[in-house]
Amino acid sequence: MKPQDFEFLRTLVQRESGISLYEEKMYLINARLKPVLKQRNLQNIDELIIRLRWQPTPQLIQEVINVLTIHETFFFRDDAPFDVLRTTVLPALIKARSEARSLNIWSAACSSGQEPYSIAMMLREYFPELRNWHIYIYATDISAPILEKARAGQYSQFEVERGLPANFLIYFEQDGQGWRVKEAIRTMVTFETANLVQPWPAYTPAMDIILMRNVLIYFENDTKKKILGNVKKYLHHDGYLFLGQSETVSQLDTSFELCHYSSSSCFRLAPVYTQQAVSQ
Repeated sequence: MKPQDFEFLRTLVQRESGISLYEEKMYLINARLKPVLKQRNLQNIDELIIRLRWQPTPQLIQEVINVLTIHETFFFRDDAPFDVLRTTVLPALIKARSEARSLNIWSAACSSGQEPYSIAMMLREYFPELRNWHIYIYATDISAPILEKARAGQYSQFEVERGLPANFLIYFEQDGQGWRVKEAIRTMVTFETANLVQPWPAYTPAMDIILMRNVLIYFENDTKKKILGNVKKYLHHDGYLFLGQSETVSQLDTSFELCHYSSSSCFRLAPVYTQQAVSQ
């Protein structure tokens, strides 16, 4: 790919999705664009760039963004955050929401659905008292095709074995050579397409937990600040924000404070910010 073509593609992708492409990953970018070339019957990336420059369509742009978006995920990815959810965060929220009997959880950049389904299974397994509560698990991703896979809840033997505790297999049923999440779990999750750098859905309720793990690392600082600003609007004053292990809000937004536990950590709105929000 010519340097000027790479700059054009990088500008396009960052404008549309906020994702930053790095030149040292050029070989990965070239490989991931091959399915678009095949689908569009294009001979090479040069033809794709010409099409994007002179005959762009929303569908073509979305296809490019879909293949360049990383969809790495698996069930109960990184055990520590799920341990904190089960032992500390969820018990605290259940106590705090005992009158409302409602919990709202958002899995942002949910990819093929393993994270929100892991949460749904965990609620069923460890918190039977929530059976009569209103549980809203909202799962979003920028890629429409990957969300179709998530909604179907169909996974290969490898995908199920990767991270899923053996006792959680009761929440699956065999489906050909693979497995499918049972309907009782699938219906607990609402999947929708959402772009984190675009205006967030106005109808989304305030969230008790937002999981945005391994997402911010793909954005520039200004975009990270914009996303965190939106998080503040959607997170309950006593809610929790989970980021990836290597991610932090340090030097990005002082409205959050770190909550460190023995196995993992998360973030909450700082008391000063909470008091200001309540008084306004």
